[in-house]
Amino acid sequence: MSLPPTPASSNKSHHAERNSHRRSILPSSTLLQVKESEEEKDVVSVRSVSRISTASYDSTVSSRSDNSLTWGEGLFSDPLDRGPNKCTGNRMDGMTIDELIHQLTTGGHYGTHEDPFTITFFVVYRSFMRPRDVLIKLMQRFRECEKYIKDNQNTTHEKICNLLYNWITLYPNDMIHPHTRHLLRKFFNIIASCSHLTYYAITLQSLVHGTVPSEDPDSFWGLSDVDDDELAKEIEKEQEEVINESNLKKKKDSGIGSWILTDNPDEKVQPVLSRPSLSNHRKASIIIVNNGSNGRQICQVPFEELPEKAIANELTFQEFQLFKKIVPRDMLRHIWSPQGSPQRENGKVAQSIKHFNLISNWVATIILSQDKLKHRAAMMKKFMKVAVIIRESNNYNTLMAIIAAINSAPIARLRRTRELIKGKSTYKKFHNLEVLMSTEKSFGNYRLALRAPSRGHDEQLGIPYLGIHLQDLLSIGEGNRDFQDDGKVHWNKFSLMGDIINMIRNFQKKSYNIKSNKFIEKFITETEAMNEDELYNRSLELEPRIQRSSSTSRVRR
Repeated sequence: MSLPPTPASSNKSHHAERNSHRRSILPSSTLLQVKESEEEKDVVSVRSVSRISTASYDSTVSSRSDNSLTWGEGLFSDPLDRGPNKCTGNRMDGMTIDELIHQLTTGGHYGTHEDPFTITFFVVYRSFMRPRDVLIKLMQRFRECEKYIKDNQNTTHEKICNLLYNWITLYPNDMIHPHTRHLLRKFFNIIASCSHLTYYAITLQSLVHGTVPSEDPDSFWGLSDVDDDELAKEIEKEQEEVINESNLKKKKDSGIGSWILTDNPDEKVQPVLSRPSLSNHRKASIIIVNNGSNGRQICQVPFEELPEKAIANELTFQEFQLFKKIVPRDMLRHIWSPQGSPQRENGKVAQSIKHFNLISNWVATIILSQDKLKHRAAMMKKFMKVAVIIRESNNYNTLMAIIAAINSAPIARLRRTRELIKGKSTYKKFHNLEVLMSTEKSFGNYRLALRAPSRGHDEQLGIPYLGIHLQDLLSIGEGNRDFQDDGKVHWNKFSLMGDIINMIRNFQKKSYNIKSNKFIEKFITETEAMNEDELYNRSLELEPRIQRSSSTSRVRR
């Protein structure tokens, strides 16, 4: 059966079809609700230009019609140091499909799984190619290199095998279509017939004949393979011929030849490599009692006595557990999948966003659960100290969550509470953190800090603030075409997106040397946080609005 490659022009014709799915808004989960009053407008500290506040960070969390805020919308920024949103011309601006495949199979100075070009290609290629097209191109490239084999060595063959392994391991859903799966098995049989690739064939065996995913989470934004009835009949006929041929061809020698032509998924060998289980569920139980007004449930433990370092470490531990599970394509699935879709709402990026909002609400709830003024001030100061320690760990995502909480309307309007700590050194340090995470110059201070050396480590240790980088991806993706006028892939666009994705991935390589504190974990997860309305009403209850009268006197109500 002949399977000619799909030309670039054919892929370009499907661009509009796929692009209709790729219009998306960033995270829909809400942060703390903003409710303004004349009193809040007078609070200079809340409206300071140099601080992240309910006004100034709505470029990060854009305002909706229902007066709620959402994380990551409406923000424009330039990615790192790569120039403006519009990709500028250079020799890598446009590449043909064949040029991309050649670079994929021969370029790079890293192992395949670490090569930035390879990582970027397999993250974004479904914007301009279908999975089957890539598979066909790799098969063609494999055949082209057969004549260059010398002494049973062919580095291109080995790299193609590595490409297949990493591709199928990370994105098995790309092989969901039966015809594509069949083609993969044919390719596998070719690889298995090469004596110099025995190790790779054994490694690939379990992946090629493994369980097929039930759904494709990238079908909403990426190009998908198309099956047709005529081809299905042809494949079924070929499968019967292959099985009959494999039954006749019995190898006497032990080794790989005894199973290279079978399509039977039951005939497996023990895989050399196994994928680690990611199941790691947190279990918590703690006694909860009623506390304060409205019967709100708050854990009755001396939170003020817990060391700030221990709290900061637990918050960083929780954040990193979520962060390290994000695979490169998860970010595209989030920004380009339709709002409300399972791919978006249940994805790993969405889990990180929900945790961001949980921590923000938790911080605000703990502060507002204190009935006495001095206790609220002490609790606010405590969280400011926690934020300072978190900054030292380069945990920018949780840092932003705490800053968002303390500068949310329910907390920022607590004028009397803030007055008690304004002159303290902790308050000044926290102000510096607000300057660091300010939206000024498109988060310029934060971006500069993110690129700073990591105290002698090869890999940077930290957790980036995902909201800004998701928006970077969206700005580049939606602000530039996938193809140039000459039909070449606009690779400079995808390279810029790859820079962001690889930067995120580099931060995942280095783990924190901290352990979970189960007591603090339970305190966080078992505390029933207030929602936006409850937080604001509680804030008004603790410190009522000050209504201006016609005279200079003020009337509190």
